[in-house]
Amino acid sequence: MDQRARKLEIIKSEHALVVGVDVGKYRHWACLLDGRTELALGPAFAFQNSGEGFERLVSAVSKAQRKAGATKAVFAMEPAGHYWKPLVWFLKRIGMTVVMVNPFHVKRRKEFDDNFPAKNDRKDAWLVARLANEASFFKVYFPEGVYAELRNLVQARHQHQTKWNMLRRRHGSSCVSPGSCN
Repeated sequence: MDQRARKLEIIKSEHALVVGVDVGKYRHWACLLDGRTELALGPAFAFQNSGEGFERLVSAVSKAQRKAGATKAVFAMEPAGHYWKPLVWFLKRIGMTVVMVNPFHVKRRKEFDDNFPAKNDRKDAWLVARLANEASFFKVYFPEGVYAELRNLVQARHQHQTKWNMLRRRHGSSCVSPGSCN
């Protein structure tokens, strides 16, 4: 089975509700799409980037899931900076399936669909849901436990090395160790 078929199986194997999320700093937009009929289930709606907003999203998704007869929900989002991470952590913690859509694909699809590249959060949420429904996504990997610690240590080492190189350039080659650059 090829990769695209495996991705389609995530959406199509069971009757899935696809939730497209356009991520913002303070407010996200969500669009609910029936995975079988590819129809939007109502207009896109906004929710806050907070615990209460996430609860509101899950509540709206649960109601739409029951109404559409969907057996599961797949949350798709376009990552923006680091603002998507709290939502992903929340959804992962409650056992939801989360996938990411490439922002470049959203931009190109937007231009292709209506030849108008203007930014619109409602439209972007709908495009994210459509792209996910077509298996144009990648799975989210969030390291946990030792792997998360290892990632943090690697990032800290990289930052330390960058600062060290900056000090060496500033003080010339007389710096042979961090203590000798005073």
